[in-house]
Amino acid sequence: MLPPVALRRWLPVVLLLLPLISAPLRAERIEVGGDLYVSDPESGATPATQRSLFAIGFSVAQGAPVAKDAHVAGFRVDLSGAIGGDLYAAGGSLTLDAPVAGDASLVAASIATTRSAAVTGNARLSAGTLVLEGAMNGALLASGGTVTLNAPVAGDVWIAAGQVGFGPEARIGGVLHLATSDRPEIPSSVVPAERVVHEQLDSHARQALDHVTGDWTRPGPWTALLGAVVGLGFFLIFGAALLSVAPELTERLRLRAMTRTGQVLLAGVLGLSALVGLVPVAALTIVGIPLLPFIIVLIVLTWTCGYMLGVYTIAMRLFVNFGRPGATPEDPTLGQKLLVLAAGIVVTSLVNFIPVLGWIANVLIMLLGTGSIAALILEKLFSCPQTR
Repeated sequence: MLPPVALRRWLPVVLLLLPLISAPLRAERIEVGGDLYVSDPESGATPATQRSLFAIGFSVAQGAPVAKDAHVAGFRVDLSGAIGGDLYAAGGSLTLDAPVAGDASLVAASIATTRSAAVTGNARLSAGTLVLEGAMNGALLASGGTVTLNAPVAGDVWIAAGQVGFGPEARIGGVLHLATSDRPEIPSSVVPAERVVHEQLDSHARQALDHVTGDWTRPGPWTALLGAVVGLGFFLIFGAALLSVAPELTERLRLRAMTRTGQVLLAGVLGLSALVGLVPVAALTIVGIPLLPFIIVLIVLTWTCGYMLGVYTIAMRLFVNFGRPGATPEDPTLGQKLLVLAAGIVVTSLVNFIPVLGWIANVLIMLLGTGSIAALILEKLFSCPQTR
């Protein structure tokens, strides 16, 4: 999750998900008031946009002009259409090959800009590997493990990096503020020595910079497999604890979610919204500020429990309905329940890789479990005592 400044910058990217939720689940492109919302990673370049573009997917290719701002996020992002306003983009591998009429704010594991990627405004870039070939008419703020500048910059330049290099086309019209562990050789053709301000990074700052924006590489297959096994083990241990300590309560919540699905989903939306809404309310009060860590922990715990309960509910329903005759006892053992939960977690994890539909399905599963918990709490709070 992002710090406050970055959150304000990336809020439009988050908001693009709202129209996708309200639209039919098969919709991949919708237009609202001239703005184009795209979740279509397999169909190539996006079409021309009359106003602003909001695009998200595993692989996003923006190949047509955008009249105003562009907000793009994906594992692989290729930007080759002219952008008439500001650009906000995040990804694993990001390539900019088009002019930007406004500012450019980019975050990725690796960023490369070509000579066609002229930025009229300011450029704010952060990546593990950063290669800049496009001219910038404003100021440049860059951070990364390795930063290579081979383009003219009209304004001031701020660079914080482990290694910095300057190509033959590099020109700096303002002041160069450089933060590195070792002062690199800066050709006089890039910037005069009197316009260079160097700050020595100590070992701690260098380690922190390398840790955050160093050599970001994709994890290998064994690393990914180990992470999946550890995640599955965590959920199984957590699930075993719940099924062992509170088996009756777990079954009661499961039956509620299974028999009152619509009411439970609504209760999940309301309950989670109320819980998340406690964060700004507590932040506005002096007394509530110390409670913020507990509220955040409660949100994470509720999300985790709700997700596991939702997975368990759906998996157990399939286990009972589609199991072989005689293989689905009315009272499953703890071992059978854990096997059902493990299978459900594996399947839902794989479903999450389906573009758009995957994360929508996982959110609905989480809301199913969270809503069952919220409905039980509301029932206890507002139930009237029986009179004899």
